[in-house]
Amino acid sequence: MSAGSRPVAGFALMAALVMVAITAASSLAVLRYNAMQQQREREGWLLFVGGEYRRALERYVRAGVGEPGRGPRELEDLLVDRRGSAPLHHLRRLYPDPMTGRVDWVALRDAGGFITGIHSSSTRAPLRRNGFSAQEKNFGRAGTYRDWLFRPAADADGGLGQNAPTDDDSQIGPA
Repeated sequence: MSAGSRPVAGFALMAALVMVAITAASSLAVLRYNAMQQQREREGWLLFVGGEYRRALERYVRAGVGEPGRGPRELEDLLVDRRGSAPLHHLRRLYPDPMTGRVDWVALRDAGGFITGIHSSSTRAPLRRNGFSAQEKNFGRAGTYRDWLFRPAADADGGLGQNAPTDDDSQIGPA
């Protein structure tokens, strides 16, 4: 090998290292972007599933036979409500929390132990800060997904809203 070929070999090695660094940096950027997109998708599912639970709780309270204005004791009560003459199904199945992938919702309960709402057990910070429905207007200020509270609005006759949730939230499902 002649002395004149050494600088070219050094330049080629340096160029290869620069290309590897650029490729690694762009791959990392793509991975971060994909992770953010997946989190946004899970946020959308959390809003959908949380809304399903909210509406199921509203239907359960309205259908109350002999127990007007009371939520269920357990989420399973939304699947088959046997309080009336015919069983009612307010929810098709217990949906998992999209942020955790498990049915580990945290129940908001009133002083009597009845469920008045749910929220995620995830402590991740939300990406979404605006574009929420009227029932979700406070979600934009949430620090974590635990702050996204899915609970029905109080009925005109005071149902469900009459018993404010206690600070004694209980975990639903496996921890």
